[in-house]
Amino acid sequence: EALGTNLRLSLFEPEKAAYDVVTALYTDDERISCHNLAVSENGGEIKLNIVEWPRASSVYPVNYSFMNQTAQKENYK
Repeated sequence: EALGTNLRLSLFEPEKAAYDVVTALYTDDERISCHNLAVSENGGEIKLNIVEWPRASSVYPVNYSFMNQTAQKENYK
């Protein structure tokens, strides 16, 4: 309510696990609609490479060589 009753938000999240979290957060707020998809200027579909580290999933190929050098490597699968 702090943002106003006229607020309307459309949230787009292509990763299912993150989408489920966002949807649970806003399930009771009619001003917010969540969509389990990505937005692009290009039509069609693209593969989303999912890794377990939050916010690291990408349409780009996973670079396991780089990931194995980081302190967070146990989060990449």
